[in-house]
Amino acid sequence: RDSTNWENIPQIPTLYASFTFQNSLYLVQQFIEGMNLFEEYEARGRFSEAEILKLLQDLLPVLQLVHDAKILHRDIKPDNIMRRKSDGKLVLIDFGGVKQANTTMQGATGTVLYTSGYVALEQMLGKPNRTSDLYSLAATCVRLLTGCFPETDAYGDLHDELYDTSQFFLAMARSVATTGQECERSIGAGARSHVADGS
Repeated sequence: RDSTNWENIPQIPTLYASFTFQNSLYLVQQFIEGMNLFEEYEARGRFSEAEILKLLQDLLPVLQLVHDAKILHRDIKPDNIMRRKSDGKLVLIDFGGVKQANTTMQGATGTVLYTSGYVALEQMLGKPNRTSDLYSLAATCVRLLTGCFPETDAYGDLHDELYDTSQFFLAMARSVATTGQECERSIGAGARSHVADGS
């Protein structure tokens, strides 16, 4: 993996070297002293809206630079965001699963790498793109703000209205119930009108 464009990206660990051993990639990166956001969450509880807004203001520009360097992180979650002890800045860590984000690879099935609860559907299907990282960051914010993951479907998978048949039938049932209530109200109003007119 090419790390040429990483040097000038703020708030990610400096990459000193990389090598392959027994078909596995190893990265030698700068050590970041501090706590990750999941550790913070466990220690103090849910984040405030103001803190989530600050998190987004800090990390979205960093993620933009990462994507401009044609890199996908693919595993953004509270555990992989560190608050650096020296200056309190947020640092995006664990680039072991990075993937080059070029036109050819965006349309091809790649290695499936993700953490359940934070992953977009296209990434589960092995086709991550830039928006997959944005989804993971959004899911991270939901987790820290509410203490919950985004809504899951009847099978325990990440909820997606296009693929969750149980949600489809539930929506249909609600629609039928609503239509029935509206018809009942209309018929009732009509009957009352006829009685009032003496017809």
